[in-house]
Amino acid sequence: MLWDFLSFLFVSSAHTKVGVRLLVASLELVALASLLGLFFHFFRIRSARFKAMLWIFVLIKPILTLAAGSPIVLARVEIDPLSTSQITELRRNSDALPVKPENFNDDLVVTNGVDTTDSPTLYGTTAFWSFPLTSRTLLTCLALAWIIGICVGGVHWAIAGRRLGKILHRGILPTERILNLYRELIEEKQIEKPPLLLLSAELESPVIFGAIKPIIMFPVWLADTDNETIRHLLAHELGHHQHRDPLALAFAKLSLVLFFFNPVAHWAFRQWMGCAEIACDRSVIDSREEAREYAGELLSVLEGMQSRQAALSGLYATRHQIGTRMDALLDDPMASQPELGRLGAVGVFVFAVSLAFFGFGAETVKPIQGGDDGLFIGRFDESAPVSNQSASTNSAK
Repeated sequence: MLWDFLSFLFVSSAHTKVGVRLLVASLELVALASLLGLFFHFFRIRSARFKAMLWIFVLIKPILTLAAGSPIVLARVEIDPLSTSQITELRRNSDALPVKPENFNDDLVVTNGVDTTDSPTLYGTTAFWSFPLTSRTLLTCLALAWIIGICVGGVHWAIAGRRLGKILHRGILPTERILNLYRELIEEKQIEKPPLLLLSAELESPVIFGAIKPIIMFPVWLADTDNETIRHLLAHELGHHQHRDPLALAFAKLSLVLFFFNPVAHWAFRQWMGCAEIACDRSVIDSREEAREYAGELLSVLEGMQSRQAALSGLYATRHQIGTRMDALLDDPMASQPELGRLGAVGVFVFAVSLAFFGFGAETVKPIQGGDDGLFIGRFDESAPVSNQSASTNSAK
């Protein structure tokens, strides 16, 4: 099955279509992330939840483009249609040369079927070894590299999920005190289907994972802290659950696997993760005093995390994130609302619909006037015989 797929991908023109669609999706991601970053910089948007939702749609858009494209094209990438190629060894004095021998001095010449007798196009320099690379070969190599990268990323996250699954299997039920605090929070937030809560001795910070059936893992070393700290930490994880952040994380991870080569995808992912964490912190606090207390609790958590194991998957707090979250709590925590308001919801909806319909596209341009839509690559060798194929090419021209 896998071999049949690879044969279809590389023997047919499928790799060309995939490569073009991948290029378009990557350009869209770079453009959208850049525009959104500039928008947040100049307009000073305070709502972390609003920013998180826009960032996740930026990460989802390239997946849609790669799968189906955009119905309405705002910008177009024009692709040269050169597809056929002839690679042959030619003598410098051969009559089969497409250009006059005195018009070049390099060992590689490329033409696209037009008469280049007066102004030949020269590529490359003299080297000990040269490799004629056609557009088809290049696209095939890029498609193969992309598939290998996807497989490596998929294996990495499969290992992370397997490791987290083993940690889940070794999890234990929470104590009565923690369970009562958890039930109180569920009633306050009116959550109908709360995530399963388990304790783990193998994690350094609370983590929620699972796109369909979320599970909260609470570290055993935090079970002996005071009730207020436990309430804040559990409320933070429930905030992720209420806003479907585990499901958004699954799409974000898929985008990273597909566009592992694009540094903008990784930057946009970090932006979304940071905004989502700050948004959940904002939903926990009700006053500046509580924000300062919560920041102190995060500091104690950070001190206890120094020698413990981090999770490999799910939404969990890293040491760098906790520092950023503390800064946000101490800066101006009450400047924004804990939930997305009506105006913000309308803005997110318009943004999502716009991304679904508008985007970049690709189109094959017409051949150069007088060309034959062919690619000729010649490497000069005094000892090479003149091939019949090249002679027929010259006579046809």
